[in-house]
Amino acid sequence: MTTPAYLATIFGLGTGELVVIFLIILLLFGGANLPKLTRSLGKSIKEFKGALKDNEAEPAEAQAEAIPEGSEAQKLPPSEPVQAPVPEPEVEKAPRQEDA
Repeated sequence: MTTPAYLATIFGLGTGELVVIFLIILLLFGGANLPKLTRSLGKSIKEFKGALKDNEAEPAEAQAEAIPEGSEAQKLPPSEPVQAPVPEPEVEKAPRQEDA
């Protein structure tokens, strides 16, 4: 039985490297704490994915609520960017020395 390609190269790591990483984690945290660690990691990933889904829907709703239909903001043309004036550099003139 061969390992599927997407599992064999997670983040560019081969199967051997993943086994070594797993063994190091097992030594650091111990066998008793490993299920708690993986459970909390799974919950964190689940919450992160849920927050991403909520965040994708919010911008469209917020934009629709921000500018109501028929308001003045919808009637105005887009404004052009304003460029700040560039000040002229000050050049000091050296006093003339007249030959006598």
